[in-house]
Amino acid sequence: MLNITQAVTRSARGVFNYEGRSRRSECWWTALFWGAVIVALGLVEEIFFPKISSFDAAVYFGNSGWEAWLLNWRYHPASTLLYYITLPIFLALMARRMHDVGRSAWIGTIPIISFEMLNFIPEPSYMDWVQKEADLAPMNILYFALIFGGSVLGLYSFALGLLDSEKANNKYGPSQKYP
Repeated sequence: MLNITQAVTRSARGVFNYEGRSRRSECWWTALFWGAVIVALGLVEEIFFPKISSFDAAVYFGNSGWEAWLLNWRYHPASTLLYYITLPIFLALMARRMHDVGRSAWIGTIPIISFEMLNFIPEPSYMDWVQKEADLAPMNILYFALIFGGSVLGLYSFALGLLDSEKANNKYGPSQKYP
C-alpha cells in the first residue's frame, strides 16, 4: 500500500498517462490530498476575500451557468486555478484506476467531463417547469441528461474505485498489487 506522499507523487508523474493501472491507495490518497488542499484554499479565499459566491451569482444572474463560472475565476482564482491544474491528474488517475479493475477508462472519466460541461450550459429556470404549456428546450434536456448520466456513471465508477485490483494481468497491463 502506498502512503499519501508516494500516491500524490506517482499520480502527478502520470498526469497525461492514460495507460496502465493504478492501485486503489494511489487513487484515494490523491483524491483526499488534492480535495483537502482545494477546499482549504477556497475557504481561505472566502474568509479573507469575501466578494460573491457561486450561489449569489446564480441568484444575481438567474442561473448558474458560465456567468457563475466566470465569477468563480474572478473571486476564487487560486482554488479555481488549482482545481483546473489538478483536473488532468484526476482524469488520468481515474482512467488508470478503471483499468486496474478491468473496465474501460471512459467509465471513470465521463462523469468528470459531464459535470464540467454543466458550467457552460445555462441552468433551466424554475419557471420553465411551472408553466404547463412550456415544452422542454433542447438545452434543458441536455442539462438534465448530463446531471443524470454523470451521477449514475459517477456512482458506478465510485463503486468500481472501491474494488480491489484484479489479481491477474488484464488487457491494460500487469497488476501492481499482485505481481
